[in-house]
Amino acid sequence: MDTEFADELSAIANVAMVLNKRIADIARWTRFHSIAMIFESSERADPLIEEAFQNIAIEEDGKRLPVDCYFMRKREAESGLEVADFIMHAIGRQARHNLTKRG
Repeated sequence: MDTEFADELSAIANVAMVLNKRIADIARWTRFHSIAMIFESSERADPLIEEAFQNIAIEEDGKRLPVDCYFMRKREAESGLEVADFIMHAIGRQARHNLTKRG
């Protein structure tokens, strides 16, 4: 089975929608006052991320929570960003392996 994206949505727009729903699910059982998202800065990806996440909206008990998005450069060597990068690359390798094995 292949993953298909809607013609009008890019891969990053789909990721933004899924992440929005996942955060909303977590917000149902964890109290939030606000949300901060930190993305690894990339000259190519920054504008795409800004566009995809500009209208992200999370609600808790019908109240909209403030969501702030930030970019951090890789050279900052922030441990949280390094862990997220490791996880993303591990998932990407596994996805590529699954596609190769399947194909």
